Amino acid sequence: MMTRRKGKCKMKTKITKKAIMGVYRNVIKVSYCDMQDALKWREPNFYTAGVYGWNSDVYVIDYDTVIVTGYRPFGNVELPREVIDMLNKCAKSITRYLNYDLAKIYLKNNLDELVSGIEYDFYSYNFASADENLEIKRK
Repeated sequence: MMTRRKGKCKMKTKITKKAIMGVYRNVIKVSYCDMQDALKWREPNFYTAGVYGWNSDVYVIDYDTVIVTGYRPFGNVELPREVIDMLNKCAKSITRYLNYDLAKIYLKNNLDELVSGIEYDFYSYNFASADENLEIKRK
């Protein structure tokens, strides 16, 4: 499966659920289109497919964490709905008010904040937005 980006082709590599679960410690499970704003301008590194076709896309965030989103996602970490909604709200604000280069940095920093909150079990997340700084408590 190929994705196009500004005239360049980038191949997504087909991979299995077993391979992802074996390699990455934090596999974040997200339903289809739930994080479309937070993952804007990121290309999936892998995809999974089954007997019914495409299952999910896999976005590598860091060496230990991936986000799996699609029709049939999998993972060992499920994010609360309010965290996903807050990430998307911040991402919409960022992409609306900031230029492309700065917005890309802000979106990456928000995903890094999410990952460090999961890895180090922080009490809350601090997501950046174009108009305000938002904090959400973990339950």
